[in-house]
Amino acid sequence: MKEHFLQVNGATLWVAEQGNGWSVVLVSGGPGCCDYLEPVASLIDNVVHTIRFDSRGCGRSSVTPPYDLQTAIADLDGLRKRLELERWVVLGHSWGADVALAYALAHPDCTRSVIYLCGRGLQNDQLLSVDRKLLWSDIILNLDTSHCILLTGHLMKPSCVELSTPIPKLSLSIHHTIP
Repeated sequence: MKEHFLQVNGATLWVAEQGNGWSVVLVSGGPGCCDYLEPVASLIDNVVHTIRFDSRGCGRSSVTPPYDLQTAIADLDGLRKRLELERWVVLGHSWGADVALAYALAHPDCTRSVIYLCGRGLQNDQLLSVDRKLLWSDIILNLDTSHCILLTGHLMKPSCVELSTPIPKLSLSIHHTIP
């Protein structure tokens, strides 16, 4: 494992990298949590290159405001650029899943796929309508077809997985449930 610090978007971020293959950045929850996804990185580093980091103001990274979603997205893309990666998979847990999805929507050309683990889902969004029965696939259609999204949270209580490109050596099932 390689640990180092990078200057990103006016902040100093602690970064840890391990493994080889497609690059997968792991975004921790919170907001305000330092990296706790090392066990996940260790589970997948035999098939992918994992990148973990402490968000600004957390753990080993600098205490450098502001602390908002737009800054988190800018930091994530700045990290990708500093690591000289054209595209990567963005894996997020909890609040990090929301950041991952927002990042993918803001930077679809840089996002190979999103793995969304137990996020809060889209809430109070103008797109949501009981009449429309919005599924995550509606959101996926807004992304390039080279993306895949795994959702284990809830949006009107569905459990969904949409795949358009499989991640090597990982198998996922595809299903939808609507209340």
